[in-house]
Amino acid sequence: MKYYATSDTLSQVPQVGAIEITKEQYELAVEAKMNGCDVEVVDGGLVIREHANKVTAYHKENQSPKVFDDISLVTNEFTLKEPPSPYYDFVDGDWVANEKKAATAKRAEINRWRTTLETDESQTVLALDTEWDSGPNARLRIDSTLLTAVMPPYWTDANNVDHEGMTLEELKQVKIAISELGFAIHDRQRTMKKEVEALTDFDEILNYLVGWTQS
Repeated sequence: MKYYATSDTLSQVPQVGAIEITKEQYELAVEAKMNGCDVEVVDGGLVIREHANKVTAYHKENQSPKVFDDISLVTNEFTLKEPPSPYYDFVDGDWVANEKKAATAKRAEINRWRTTLETDESQTVLALDTEWDSGPNARLRIDSTLLTAVMPPYWTDANNVDHEGMTLEELKQVKIAISELGFAIHDRQRTMKKEVEALTDFDEILNYLVGWTQS
């Protein structure tokens, strides 16, 4: 029985570009492949390469991950310890919670909440026992109409129902409802920021729920 090898295969049948190897080499190569090693033909000889033990390390300043081919190659500015979240600093060999970073991130989340509501075209308000659109485009149409003091033949509500003969005074009531909602959003975001500023526990800051209070 003869044995053959290429950089891709081990075989007992001759193949193009294959070299002949001994039974012992064949058995060793098969075992090496099963263990995840690379078996190659280099310069007419059989070479078995062990896979490098790649590791992922994290930058101590910005937490960015980097893959190193071996643990011995990890440089001093990196650590093998994975940061629990973006709001940790690497201090004295370990990741330490940073309450200021967590609070800054929570304030940014509150700002996004406010912006999302203020720019939501699907937002509505209740006025005159009717639901009205109150998104940016609706606010622009209302402001333009009130500025010209000329009402169109009808005004369409959020449910696509036309209200014929609607007056400027009635439209002002819709405007007032929109303004009240705008202030409520503003007031809520200020309240949330004050509540976050009062927190000192890292987990309480992270777990603070952004949004309207539960009724």
